[in-house]
Amino acid sequence: MDNEILILNGNVVDGCGRFADELFLPPDLLKDDLGWIKTFVPGTLNIKLHDKSTSLFGKSKGLRSLDSNSEYPPHIYRDGQEIGNNTKGGVQLWRATLLNVRLGTSYNCYVIRRIGSDYQYVAEILGSIHFRDEDNFMTNDPVKLEVFFSNS
Repeated sequence: MDNEILILNGNVVDGCGRFADELFLPPDLLKDDLGWIKTFVPGTLNIKLHDKSTSLFGKSKGLRSLDSNSEYPPHIYRDGQEIGNNTKGGVQLWRATLLNVRLGTSYNCYVIRRIGSDYQYVAEILGSIHFRDEDNFMTNDPVKLEVFFSNS
């Protein structure tokens, strides 16, 4: 991969609202990558990616192209057995910057993906704040994600 930063564009979408209730992320999840964000809040913000963004991964796989792909190494990886109630594979986290185009605000965050997730074109964002409550992110807000890989 020539570029170590991947730029993705999309819109905020409603999720199932089950991430925080169903998955139990270990409190020390970020210990191996200190300095990006210090802690995370339960739940994720869901971003539906535009077709132009997902075409980078190939139409058939979408974000599944990231699963265990050495071209896109995550900053953090945890075995699926370390994640309570996880029915999928391991958990991967990539450092990212999330920009809300409407508000003009940006945050350091992580793109979190469980290997084997059903989400092909929806990125889940793990952050240090509740984006909807604390910064007024709204459904359909346009966003830009800059995703960094561990070799960057």
